[in-house]
Amino acid sequence: MPHDSTPPPQRIAWIDCLKGVAIALVVVHHGIEHLLFALGMDSRAVEILDALFVRFRMGAFFLASGILAASALGRGLPDFLDRKLVPLAWTLVVWTLVGSLFGAWVAPLYREQALPSLADVVVNPQGNLWFVHALIVFNAVCYAALRAPRAVASLSVVAAVVLYLGVPDLPPVLYRILEYYPFFAAGALFGHGIVEFFRVPARVWTALAAGSAMFAAAAGAELAGVDSDALVLVMRVAAVAAAIACIRLLTRWRPVATALGYLGRNSLYIFLLHQFLIALMRAAYEAGWPLPGSDLGLLATATAVALGGSLLLKSLLMRAGAGWLFAPPPALRRRGRHADASRAGRRRVRDLRPAAVAALPLLAATGAAACLAAAPDALAIRLLGDLPLGSFVAPLVPCGLAGAAVVLATPRAAPRRLSVASLTLAAAWLPVSVALAGNLALQFRGWRGAAWLGFSLAVMLGALAALGWTLTAAARARHRRRVAPA
Repeated sequence: MPHDSTPPPQRIAWIDCLKGVAIALVVVHHGIEHLLFALGMDSRAVEILDALFVRFRMGAFFLASGILAASALGRGLPDFLDRKLVPLAWTLVVWTLVGSLFGAWVAPLYREQALPSLADVVVNPQGNLWFVHALIVFNAVCYAALRAPRAVASLSVVAAVVLYLGVPDLPPVLYRILEYYPFFAAGALFGHGIVEFFRVPARVWTALAAGSAMFAAAAGAELAGVDSDALVLVMRVAAVAAAIACIRLLTRWRPVATALGYLGRNSLYIFLLHQFLIALMRAAYEAGWPLPGSDLGLLATATAVALGGSLLLKSLLMRAGAGWLFAPPPALRRRGRHADASRAGRRRVRDLRPAAVAALPLLAATGAAACLAAAPDALAIRLLGDLPLGSFVAPLVPCGLAGAAVVLATPRAAPRRLSVASLTLAAAWLPVSVALAGNLALQFRGWRGAAWLGFSLAVMLGALAALGWTLTAAARARHRRRVAPA
C-alpha cells in the first residue's frame, strides 16, 4: 500500500478521489457508531444516512485498492512481498499492539483490552484492522490468480460469491473477506478495463443511470422487508458503479478533485489514526465536556476533528521520526529487484471486453423483467410516499437494454446517439410518470393515463430499437471485416 501522499504520474485522479470519499464515509460511520450511539443519542436521520453509505463505502474502497495494487501484483514474488505483503503484515502487527496499549492505558478503543495473542492477529484482527487483514488475503489470492488461466482467476470471484451467499453462520472475519473480495479482485484483475470504461463520458452516464436505478430498486425491496444477502450484494455493486460515475463528474471541478484526492492518497494514515481521536472525544464528552446542540452537529464536529487531526498527527509522527509505525524499516524491505518480471507480469493484467461489460446491464434488464412477470404481488408493495415497488423495478428493463446499446455502439455513430437518447428517456421514466400522475401512487386520470402509456411504450420501443440497431451495425461491421481482402 502506498505511503507517499504525492501522486505518481501513473495514478488516475478519480481513483484517489474514490478512496477519499470512502475514507471520509468510514470516519462518519465510526463517529456514528462509537460516538453518537455510544453516548445514547438516537437520530433516525443519522441512522438512515449511515445505512445508505454502508452499501458502497467499503466496496468502493476495496475496488480502488485493487486497481492501485495491480502494478505490484504483476511483479515477481520478491518484489511483491517487498511492496505489498511485508508492509501490510507490519502494519497489522504494529497497530494491533498500538491499539491494545492505547485501549488499556488511555481510552477504550476496541473490545479487546488486553494484548492479543498471535492467533488473534492472524484470524481475528481487532477493530478496523480487519481491513488490513483482508488486504493481505486479497493480495495473496490475486497474486496467484493473475498467474493462473483466466477461467481459474474468474473462478476465485465466483467461489467467493457462492460461499458468501450459500454458507450460513460464517465467522465475521471470513464473512467480510468473502463479501468484499469480488470488489478487490475486480480492481486487481480487470482494473485497466474499468479505467478505460469510465474514460468515455457516455459510459459514465450509463453507469450513473443504471447503477442508481438498480440501487433504488434493491433498496425498495429491502425497505419492503426482503432480507437477502444477494440483494445486499446487488445494492453494493450498483452503488459502487453509481459512486464512481458521480466522482468522475465531480472531479471535473478542480477544488473537489484536489481535496478528495489528498484524502485518498492519505487514506491509510486516516484509517489507522482516526479511531484514536474518536475514542478521545468520547472520553472527553463522558467526562463532562459540553456536547454540540444536535446529533448532526456532533457528527460534523467528530468528522472534522478525526479527519483533520489524523492528517496533522501523521505529519507530526513523520517529523518525529516515527515513520516506522506506517512502514517497515529498510532492513525488512528489498526494493528494485526483478524489474523484468514485473514488466512481464503487468502485461498479464486482464482487460474487460465491451461485450462482457454490456452483459451487466442486460443481466439487470433480464432480472427486472423476470421480477415484473413472476412477482406482481410483491411489486405492488407500497414504499415511502405510497410509491409502488414495481415503479423502481420497471425502469431497469429499458435502462439495461439502452445501457448495453451505449456500451456496444461505435462512438459518434448514429446508433450511439439513439442509445444515449433512449437511456436518457429510460432514466427519466419514473420522474416523468410521477409528474404526469401528480401523485406517487401513479394513479392517472383522464388523458394523463393515455399520455403515460404512450410515453412508456416509446421508452421501451426506443430501448429495443437502440439495442437492435447497435447489434445489427456490429454484425454488419464484423461481416465486412471477415470478407475484406487481406
